[in-house]
Amino acid sequence: MSTDSDYKLANIDPKTEEGAVKGLLSGNMDLFYQSWQKLHSMGEAAQPFLTELREKGGIAKARALWLGLHIPTKSNDFIELALMDEDPKFRMQGIRMARFKGKESLEKYLSLLENDKSPQVRREAAIALRFIGTEAAAELWANLAVQHNTGDRWYLEALGIGADKFPELYFKAWRNKVGENWKSEAGKEIVWRIRAKESVPMLVSLIKDQTVPPTKLASYFRALDFKDHPNKDNYLMEMLGWNHPLKSQIQAYAIAQMDAKFVYSSPKHIKMVKEVLPKIEGTPEWIMAIKNLELKNQNEALFRVLANGSNTDIGKEAANLLLNNNGATLIDTFLHSQEPESSKIAVLERLNGISNPAAVALLKENIGSQDLGHALTRKMIETLGNTGAGQEELYQMLKEDRLAEDYKTTAVLKLMTSWNNEIRTNAPKFLSSQEDGALDISKLVELKGNASHGKEVYSTYCSSCHMAAGNGIEFGPELSDIGNKLSKQFLYSNIIYPSAGINFGFEGYSFRMNDSKTYTGYILSRTEDEITIKMMGGTQKTLELKDISEQEALVQSLMTEGLANIMPEEDLVDLVAYLETLKVAREEQ
Repeated sequence: MSTDSDYKLANIDPKTEEGAVKGLLSGNMDLFYQSWQKLHSMGEAAQPFLTELREKGGIAKARALWLGLHIPTKSNDFIELALMDEDPKFRMQGIRMARFKGKESLEKYLSLLENDKSPQVRREAAIALRFIGTEAAAELWANLAVQHNTGDRWYLEALGIGADKFPELYFKAWRNKVGENWKSEAGKEIVWRIRAKESVPMLVSLIKDQTVPPTKLASYFRALDFKDHPNKDNYLMEMLGWNHPLKSQIQAYAIAQMDAKFVYSSPKHIKMVKEVLPKIEGTPEWIMAIKNLELKNQNEALFRVLANGSNTDIGKEAANLLLNNNGATLIDTFLHSQEPESSKIAVLERLNGISNPAAVALLKENIGSQDLGHALTRKMIETLGNTGAGQEELYQMLKEDRLAEDYKTTAVLKLMTSWNNEIRTNAPKFLSSQEDGALDISKLVELKGNASHGKEVYSTYCSSCHMAAGNGIEFGPELSDIGNKLSKQFLYSNIIYPSAGINFGFEGYSFRMNDSKTYTGYILSRTEDEITIKMMGGTQKTLELKDISEQEALVQSLMTEGLANIMPEEDLVDLVAYLETLKVAREEQ
């Protein structure tokens, strides 16, 4: 119903010829349908009305042409009218009309447009060849392919779709047409896109070219992964021995695509793969090779990548493979070693979200043993609570009172995010609420605060350590987008229990120096010779490792404990109301 009070319903009778002509252009689908049916039922008698509509142009012309297609004795005439139109949009419609009619005469119609000046029309023609698969269709496709311009990805994709069902036939026709000129930039793109077997050795030759740009290499190998050829694995194995400027990258890409049965079919193949693996350690292709070839002897290397690799995603993949290969003992040994606590926490961070039973068992056992330090145990609890299986184990530990009192708050806050309704509902019951003046988060969440006053509270209590909307000191985590990241409940829990869940990278450490000085802060970076820390107030300090006599992970967060207890409840509520407003606008997708 229109919101305009002056709107008047058009008085159109689709049962009449004149009404059907008007109704065919209506946005009312019921009226459009009745009008279509009326004109369609008229057969050849509808032609004068369709001519009238075509002369209007635009949507009227498009609908008239489609209607004309459904007049059996005139369908060819209307298809040719569309194909010969000056507007490429209608020539494209003509191709679709011809496809709708059937593929019997499709080649004849497409031959009228194989050299069309519009690339959009030629794209439509290429797609229309997909299901034909005749020699004539292959010639048409080849003629369209030689008109491809370098960098026109839409045209290239249309060629790919058109050749999808008959890649060998169509590609061969193009190859015969272009001969050795296939090595033009446009020709290389066609070799890259079309999945014909004949394209595989051609693609291999492009990879072998000593001048191939590094940026092209990954693209060529991605294309090769989708192609099939009886000698494909042999080509890949040969690549391991090439003397090429991009040798290491080629070896990595090649080994990641090799078939396991092919590799294990020959001692020579196994030897070549084993020689290359150490050279590509830590790359995505190395991970892929270990998966594809089901290698079980790479645990030491997997642990190195987990503990020392710079790429977090690859580190997580390495952790998963290590755990699947019964390598949990390597992680356990590391956690009990003399390595810095920060390095151990970094390893636990990479176990986040891994629901592997071996990871769950490892974390559960070490939490229960209480052999490790407070900060490390707290991080293990957080890591365990980041998977469904881990949450169930953590909840069971709470129920059986197998968690020390110091860790219950961390566990409960983690379980309060669980998808399991029972765990989420019952977890808070394990928190001690016997202290005088204990704050009840569930009741605080129901209160409405004053954000304007909360900004003043923020300036008093928080700005000395946090940046928000350009104001404050950059020491603790940035808060400018905290309203998008945390719910109201978790804003309260982070203020009331700051040590229960410390952001990765903000774990506090105390460093005692050989000269008896002590520095406290979190680690910004570490090299073989020094550690750079950030201290309260945002000051950075670089400490030489040789000058450090003792490094200790802090049990408590660097954020002030008991802050919520020293401010009036009204200020706390207002502060959270202000924090909820701190949101960075997201660009619309």
